[in-house]
Amino acid sequence: MGHIRSNYFQLKTYNSNQKKDQLVNNVKVGDDIIIQGVLIKRWKKYKNDIRPEINLSIIANSINTKTKQKPLKAQINLQIQSQLTIQNQINLKNTLIKSIFPQIFEKYDIKLAILLCLIGGVSRTEKNTYIRGQCHLLLIGEPGTGKSQILKEASKLAQRAVYTTGIASTQAGLTVGFCKDQTTGEWGMEAGALVLADKGICCIDEFNLVKKGELDSVLEAMEQQTISCCKAGINQKLNSRTTILAACNPILKGQKYDTNVDIMENTGLQSPLLSRFDLIFIVKDLVNYDADSQNCDFILRRFLLDFNGWSFDKIKNYIQIVQDQFFPEISFQAQNVIQAYYQHLRKIELLHSKTTIRTLESLIRLCQAHARMLSRDVVNLLDAVSVVVLQECSYFTGLFHDLDILDYVLLDEEKYEELECLIINNLNLQF
Repeated sequence: MGHIRSNYFQLKTYNSNQKKDQLVNNVKVGDDIIIQGVLIKRWKKYKNDIRPEINLSIIANSINTKTKQKPLKAQINLQIQSQLTIQNQINLKNTLIKSIFPQIFEKYDIKLAILLCLIGGVSRTEKNTYIRGQCHLLLIGEPGTGKSQILKEASKLAQRAVYTTGIASTQAGLTVGFCKDQTTGEWGMEAGALVLADKGICCIDEFNLVKKGELDSVLEAMEQQTISCCKAGINQKLNSRTTILAACNPILKGQKYDTNVDIMENTGLQSPLLSRFDLIFIVKDLVNYDADSQNCDFILRRFLLDFNGWSFDKIKNYIQIVQDQFFPEISFQAQNVIQAYYQHLRKIELLHSKTTIRTLESLIRLCQAHARMLSRDVVNLLDAVSVVVLQECSYFTGLFHDLDILDYVLLDEEKYEELECLIINNLNLQF
C-alpha cells in the first residue's frame, strides 16, 4: 500500500474475484489517491537487437480518492486563534501585509492582492451554475521589478502550488496531454499545470509568451474551473479549481509600459483573457531619487534589521485556517458600496469596454477574501472600502482625486475614517 501522486500511470484493475475493470473510471487525472494492490513487472514486446525493457504496474484491489476530502488540512494553531480575538482588525491587516514577502521593499498593494488571492472568496452554485471563488491576479511589469520573485514566494505560501513559465509551456503542458502506451497501445492522459494545481495556485511567469492559440485553452479553466478534453476516444472534464497568479513584461520597445496605449497593446493579451483576471497591476521602474535611495537602504540593511512580523509558517497556517472556517455573507452597507463602485467604473469611458459583469463578481470575491483574511463571517464596510482602495491602485480612475492612494493600503483609524467619508461622498451613498 502506498501513496501515489503522478502525472500518468497505467492502471489495470482486478478484484478478489479476478473481475476486470471494476475500478476503472473511479479516479481523474490530478487526483491524490491511495491504491492497495500488488506490484508486478511487465515486459515490453521483444525486438531483435534491442535490449529488453521492463515496466512496473499495479494490480489494484481498492482505490481511495483523497481529493474527496479536504486536502492538506492545517492543524488549528491555538496561539493564532487567541490573537484573533485581541488584535484590532486594522492592525491585523497591517501585520499580515508587512509579514508577507519581507525581503521585498514596500509594494503593499501587490502584497495585499497576493494575500486575497491566496485566501480566495466563497465558491457557490446558483441555479445549477457554478460561480468560482478563486481570484486571479496579473502583474504587468518592466524588467527588474520583482515579479518573478513575488510569484515564487507566493507559491511557497500555498498548500498546493505549481510554478511554470510561459516560454516552455504548451497547451498540453498547461491543461492536459495525451500519450500512447508503448506496451498496450492504449491512450492515456497526463495532467498539466492547471489540473495538478486543483484547489491550489498556479504561478505562470512570462505569461504573454505562451503561444496565442494555446492561451485560448486557459479561458475555460479560469472561469468555469474545468478543462474539457476529447481525443482518441477519451472524453473527460477535469477539475481545475485553481487560482492563477501570472506575470509578464510589456512587449513594446525596450519592454517599457506605454501609458498612451491600452493593456492589450502593451502585453499582446486579448480582452477575453484579461477580463478573467480579478486584479491587474502595472509595475513601472520609474527614476526617482528618493524612492531609489530608500530601496537601496532597504536592500543593504535588510539582513541587519530585526523582523517583528509573523513567521512564514504562521502565515501559511493562518491562510489554511480562514479558508476552512469562514464563509462570509455580504452586509447591506457593503452591497451598496460594491454596487456604487461598479456603476462608477461603468461610467468611465476608458474602462467601459472592459468593465463587465465579471468585474462585479470580482469585487464580491475580493470582499469575501478580505473578510476571511480578518476572520469574519460577514463582509462589512471595512472590507468594501479596502477592496475599492485596492482596485483604485490598479485602475486609477480618479475616485479619490489628488489623494496618493498607495499610501492608504496600510491603514490606521484616522486614514480609514477619511477613506470611508470620501467613498460615501464621491459615490453619492447615504447610510
